[in-house]
Amino acid sequence: MSMPLRLMTCGSVLGGKSTLIRHLVEGSSSTSPARGFAVEDLPGDDHCTPKCARELIAAALRADVALVMVDAHRGLDAQARRHSHLASMLGIPSIVVAVNKLDLVG
Repeated sequence: MSMPLRLMTCGSVLGGKSTLIRHLVEGSSSTSPARGFAVEDLPGDDHCTPKCARELIAAALRADVALVMVDAHRGLDAQARRHSHLASMLGIPSIVVAVNKLDLVG
């Protein structure tokens, strides 16, 4: 059996990470053997505590892909930029930007 794809979701607190995860993963498990992926959701708060920083680094070291959620209505905010930069610095092989809430943009 192959290892699941390890996906790290990141971005601002209102970017839509939880909604995306809810759509990706059915049930309460963070690993879906039927789909072959595991999800790590990073905190989206602007104030990163030392515990938050440790969680970010630990998740990044395990991740194959960083999925940066961007709210189309609010644009690319400081937290999404920070998470993107950290994902790159920590060597995550692939970074995907997902633009969410396009229905709110006129």
